[in-house]
Amino acid sequence: MTSTTQRYVENKVLRQSLFGQVIHAVDTLDGSDVAIKKSSQDAMNQGRFLDNPFREVEIMKYLAEFRQHPLAKQQPACADNVIWFKDSHTADGYHWIVTEYAMCGDMNEFVKRYTVKALEPLVKFYFRQMVAGLAFVHAANVVHLDISLHNMLLDDTDTLKIADFGVAKIVPEDGHLLDRCIGRLPGKPFYTAPEIQSSKPYDGKKADVYSLGVCLFIMLHGHYPLPAKYTQKKPRHLLSSVYSLLDHMLERDPTRRYSLDQVTDHPWLSMP
Repeated sequence: MTSTTQRYVENKVLRQSLFGQVIHAVDTLDGSDVAIKKSSQDAMNQGRFLDNPFREVEIMKYLAEFRQHPLAKQQPACADNVIWFKDSHTADGYHWIVTEYAMCGDMNEFVKRYTVKALEPLVKFYFRQMVAGLAFVHAANVVHLDISLHNMLLDDTDTLKIADFGVAKIVPEDGHLLDRCIGRLPGKPFYTAPEIQSSKPYDGKKADVYSLGVCLFIMLHGHYPLPAKYTQKKPRHLLSSVYSLLDHMLERDPTRRYSLDQVTDHPWLSMP
């Protein structure tokens, strides 16, 4: 019988992760390409970070089970826009998380490489997939809390997949407020919602919408939203309707910020 570690033939290091490395490998059982996140148990045991590979496995298994739930099949959300879990185990001082492989890198690299900010229809093509994937996650009452272009992966069919559930949480219902964060904050600073940065109790789904708005802004402009009012200089090639959407997604007051359903229904997304 092939052991778990022998099952996967490692090919190359894709990137460094918080606790180790992400590696491209081949699953010898079916010949498929996979990504393996190898996390050092010593680094994990130091407890300096919010990211938790064990919780990430729990969340990804939960989402995989939800994929078969009748409620998921009734939703317009797209399960294909979430990276899918395959396996996990611990060996040689490392915790492994094995997922499907998205060979074309992340959206942060894509934006830098192709200057997507000049191509609004292309931005919309990928943003629709971001919204669909996050809608699936939220339908399962999971909040991601680390939405960023770095965690949006692309496969060879141009399908976008939301990844990295290391700080994600399951919430009991819509509108549920999570405890305020003190000290270590989830997510990446420029993407994190103001209410989380201000250490207030927060609605995780609304916080995800804010982070998604930052993703959209970067894809359109090529940089993070500035502290000053970002609408002062609007590039002429962008439709005014996208700024209406950005205004509502980047609203600092979460009670006035769009829900993901409102984002989905916005006219800009329904335009060709």
